[in-house]
Amino acid sequence: MRKALGRYMDSVAGPGTVAARDHARLLASVRSADRQTLWSKVGINCLHLTVNVADHVRAVAVLLAQPQAGVPIYAHETVARAAVESAAMLMYILDRGQVFEARFARGVAHLIADATAARNAAAVVPRNAVMASPAAAVTQERDRLIELIQRARIELVMGKRDVKGVRVVAAGPEAPIAVKATDLIQARFADLPAVYHMLSGVAHGMPWRLADSAHVEGRLASWEPDPIYVGTSALIAMAAAERAVKVHSWYRGFDEDLMATRMQARVAAADAALAAFGRKRFGLTRMPPSVAPFLSPSV
Repeated sequence: MRKALGRYMDSVAGPGTVAARDHARLLASVRSADRQTLWSKVGINCLHLTVNVADHVRAVAVLLAQPQAGVPIYAHETVARAAVESAAMLMYILDRGQVFEARFARGVAHLIADATAARNAAAVVPRNAVMASPAAAVTQERDRLIELIQRARIELVMGKRDVKGVRVVAAGPEAPIAVKATDLIQARFADLPAVYHMLSGVAHGMPWRLADSAHVEGRLASWEPDPIYVGTSALIAMAAAERAVKVHSWYRGFDEDLMATRMQARVAAADAALAAFGRKRFGLTRMPPSVAPFLSPSV
């Protein structure tokens, strides 16, 4: 993943690439300089998301690299969840099925959502003997972002209390500020049904998921890794990496890149291996590659 991304980012997006076409739209737009500043901020945020995917995929690999030292019972799912969430948001902002105005609006909406989250977090940090509360400074930073957006003549769609959406052209699509991670993942990882619910069940400490790796008999209890869930976390992490790479390969003109193709083949091979293991474990003869059949192993 890192090799592929490094090659894409070191390249110059030439004429005809989506990146070049988007930049041309910015140059021809009203308040071009302000809009280019905003799009640059969106691009940096997308890089943050990409690095977050890469880092958590690596962390899953590290967790599972030495089985003799003990395979985690649950932690691999929590780590895989972060990779999936960031990959889904990246795919949402740089959606190849959308026009530039929609991608731009989504990116700006994400900037506002991020600045608002930072403001809300800073608001609950009290001042102490050595540090002033960060609330005022973080709030001012958000205010400057809003001023930049307004200077760029981007419409802020107001809700009852705050901004609820963004529209970069009058007749263009509105991008909501609040986007549910559940919806993003279900739409962009539809081939891995209920994956968000599975991973969130562990991250949120829900017994319906934790109990799957536990054995309770009377007053005795034990916990051990479930190979299906370990394999599923590896598959999910690999899928997140592959999809994050595919976004950048498409955007910067590397649609036929061999390394991205190999990553896709690796995901398919892992999926097939997991399905084969599931068939053998549960004694089933008809089970296609998919995470879905393993949601209810007792069936």
